Amino acid sequence: FGKSKHADVTNRVLDVIKEARLPVTSKYIWKILSHDLEREEQLREILKGLIQAEKIQVKTVKDKQGFMPRSSAPHEWPPELLMPDFLTSEETLQ
Repeated sequence: FGKSKHADVTNRVLDVIKEARLPVTSKYIWKILSHDLEREEQLREILKGLIQAEKIQVKTVKDKQGFMPRSSAPHEWPPELLMPDFLTSEETLQ
């Protein structure tokens, strides 16, 4: 994640979040990375930066709120993958 002061820690934060199946709390991340940072405030700044860079997001899944990777899935299907015969009248190819 660039050449920032905590680039290696930021990459590790992303790895922890990407490997999780449920949202990851900042408390959990701090337990793992506390030896790499001086203060918990630094972790909050890293998380804030990742949210602003749209790398992660705050989500609630099964009553657990925390951080998850931001989906990079396309918002629309490529036209060659659609079968127009199965589309309803409300659905159109753009």
